[in-house]
Formats: sequence, structure tokens, C-alpha cells
Amino acid sequence: MLEINQIYQGDCFELMKKFPDNYVDIVITSPPYNMGNRVKSWLQTYKINSKDNMDKSEYFDWIKQIINELLRITKYHIFFNIQEVKGNNGIISFIFKEFEKNIKEVFIWAKTNPPCHIVEGQCSNGFEYIFCFSNDEPSSKKFNHHRSIRKGYIKTIIIKGVHRDKNGHNYAFPSWLPEYFINYFAMDGDVVFDPFVGSGTTCFVAKQKGHRYLGIDISKEYVKIAQKRLSQETLLPLFLEHYQKEYYQKYSKKSTDN
Repeated sequence: MLEINQIYQGDCFELMKKFPDNYVDIVITSPPYNMGNRVKSWLQTYKINSKDNMDKSEYFDWIKQIINELLRITKYHIFFNIQEVKGNNGIISFIFKEFEKNIKEVFIWAKTNPPCHIVEGQCSNGFEYIFCFSNDEPSSKKFNHHRSIRKGYIKTIIIKGVHRDKNGHNYAFPSWLPEYFINYFAMDGDVVFDPFVGSGTTCFVAKQKGHRYLGIDISKEYVKIAQKRLSQETLLPLFLEHYQKEYYQKYSKKSTDN
């Protein structure tokens, strides 16, 4: 069994088999989208295996296995961010069909500045799905395990721009995404888990918010980056560095404009 407050390297599906039932409280994650050859250089650089370059039917089966295992090990909610692309076309309807009884809510990330499609004549994909699979009365829309929904209303359509917190990862999702769900749904003492932790954004935010965390990634390079971000010695400097860089870019642009 893996210890809490650690980042581990390995195949998440194989490692999750070692978890007891209900081992973690909240999952916030985004699996590979099966991008294939379009990210070939990235795959080679980080030595990612074929998990992002499968036959479509194989990918669908793999996603089904991952979600089923997450449902077994998660006590409350799983927030599962995925976008439909050429390599996984049909995955959204597949998830709706296979997990109808487990889907408590569906969130949409509507992008204010989606990047142009790489193929001329094709539309820019301006939204992504974030499924909430749950063991907390999934047949009901009401969340029992939550922190602060009463103080306001939680929107199922989240309007945000694409501002990637790379930290050495080409496809890291932005820090606001795990923060959004942690703020509403992670209670004191909860374990926040990300089986595709990448550069560690989910765990980084969970630790900043005072929660326990657990992360897995198949890439040794990403695990090293995530472990560095989560280490006690580098956590605060990296956090400050992000805002110093943001401050510099903002005000240097103003100086140039003047």
C-alpha cells in the first residue's frame, strides 16, 4: 500500500490495485487524451509509453478500467477532466453510457481563449468535460460531502482562459482547476489523489490548501519535477517564483507599451 503525502512513479492502474477500498477521499485528474503522433516529440522526450498512442477501442477499454478502479478506491468524488480529440473521438458518449449510474454531475470548462486548431479549416475546440463520478449518492444531484456550497452557488460551467502552469510539463492543466474542486469538495483531513499527476499540480494545490495528497505518474522525469515542487524546501520558493514571474511579465509589458 502506498503512503500518503508522496509522489510515486509507475503505471497507475497497477499501483492502484494495491490500494484498499475507499483509500482516498477526492480524485482530481486528467488522463492522456490519446493524442498519438501529434505529440510524438513530447512522447520521446519524456519516454511516455503507449498510453497516449493506442488503438481507439483499446483506449476506451483502458479508460473504463481506470474509472472503475478509481470508483473502488475513492470514498467520495472523482473529478475527471477529458477532452474529445481525433484519437479518442466518441469517448464522451462512451463515458456517459458506461458510467450513467456513477455520474453525479458534469462540469464544462468553457475556454475564453482556446488555441487555434492545428489543421486549417477545423474548428477550435473551446471546451472540455469534467465528469464527477461519485460514491456519495450518485443518483442524486445533491452533494453531501462538500465544504462551502451553501455560501454561494457552484457553477457547472466554468469560464476560464487557457493559461497553462507548465512547470516542465507541456500539457499540465492550470492550477485553478484542482483549486476549484478542492475549495468546494475537500474537507479537512481529506486525501486528494491524482493518478496522472504529471508535474504535480493537483498535489501542489492540495498541499497549499492544507490537505493530504497522493500522486502517481508513469514518467520518471515528471515524478522528479513533482517531487521537487512538493518538497518542503522548494514549495514556498516555487510558489513565489510563479507570482514574481507573473508580476514581471505584467509590468514589463506596461513599461514597453508606455
